Amino acid sequence: MSAYEVGLRTTVVTTATATVEVRAGTRRVQIHELGITLQAATASTFGLGRPANSGSTAGGTNNAPQPGDVADAAAGFSVISTGQTTAPTAPAVFFRRIGFPATIGSGVIWTFRNLVIPVSGALVLWNLSAVGVADVYLVAEEQ
Repeated sequence: MSAYEVGLRTTVVTTATATVEVRAGTRRVQIHELGITLQAATASTFGLGRPANSGSTAGGTNNAPQPGDVADAAAGFSVISTGQTTAPTAPAVFFRRIGFPATIGSGVIWTFRNLVIPVSGALVLWNLSAVGVADVYLVAEEQ
């Protein structure tokens, strides 16, 4: 099993929109850690959950996860941050939610014991309010 990491700056800041979507390919993806740090002084509320329907990768900005070991194969999953022609839909239930004050540098690090995205499934970081631009990182493993 290979471990991967990716860091990105979000650009989607509107309410009721996915700011980041993690889409599994032909293998399951286990999420180990996700961090969010505000880069704008905007009160922001995010939620993490499975979308009711995944978006399309067409037109999206794919932030390629990098293997921790350069000898490992390229990641078979996508981390999409903006511009899909069809956006994912809102999760019915959120695993986690967080609200930040309008303070640059506010942040959180979420760790998970067994959060798995099934083959061809997805997970979204959802804007529950109008949010500020944020830096997001993800640590995941393909199974």
